[in-house]
Amino acid sequence: MQYDRFELQDICLFHTAVPPGQRNYREHFHTECEISFLLGGAGTYLVDGKEYAFRRGDVLLFGSNEAHCITEILQGEPFDMLTVKFEPKMLWNGENGAAFVLLKLFFGRSERFSNLIDRENPATPAIGRMMMGMEREFRTRPRGYELKVRLDLYTVLLILLREYGYVTEEPLPPTKDRSLRQLAAAMDYIDANLSQTLTLEEIAAKAAMSKAYFSTIFKKYNGITLWDYITIKRVEKAIALIGSTGMTKLQIAAECGFASPANFYKAFRRVTGKTPSNYKA
Repeated sequence: MQYDRFELQDICLFHTAVPPGQRNYREHFHTECEISFLLGGAGTYLVDGKEYAFRRGDVLLFGSNEAHCITEILQGEPFDMLTVKFEPKMLWNGENGAAFVLLKLFFGRSERFSNLIDRENPATPAIGRMMMGMEREFRTRPRGYELKVRLDLYTVLLILLREYGYVTEEPLPPTKDRSLRQLAAAMDYIDANLSQTLTLEEIAAKAAMSKAYFSTIFKKYNGITLWDYITIKRVEKAIALIGSTGMTKLQIAAECGFASPANFYKAFRRVTGKTPSNYKA
């Protein structure tokens, strides 16, 4: 199995190659939105109960609130996939708000939307080429590669917005720039304090919002609830510790802010589909 990972602050790119065969469905969640491009192979994706048969050249798009998993990789051509994950915050936290409209791909979808992007659309191969270009930027790291990766991702999303009829004509509900800045500040506070006990009251206070309004706006612009976000981030921190330290599972649970080992194991299995003891990336 090949597994290469490249990271910026709010963007990750993965290059994954795995053997063919039947796979057990492993429901999992993450805070990021996701775009995948199939460099090779074929199989089946399950997305919130709907099956998609994919093949080489296909592009798939998932929101942060969509559970998805590859359930089968067919025999034949080796499976090879590029995946880009990015936080929704990247689209609504810009200073000029220009990327805000791209949120419609996740929160303003039309009836024509499909997680498996129309393979007959001539824009689809261009998306694949741009994603391969993003990987080249990460691997070679020329001057300004961070900006180029970010611009390429924005371009891919803009193509999806314009060329497929996947979004409605209705604009997204307006939100004051100040509210979005406050939401971003509260999320930064969460990320910096995952090992501590966190309450809705203190987090909402960091955003200078009421608890009810904060909960509403959080889900509106991230696609998941506040508590799902905190749980996923804590599990991601635990995964990093499992792979980089000799800490016991009990120590990791405490370090990641879980109230008890039982809560840790339950949350870990819900997010990853596996237990901490048998987890592999």
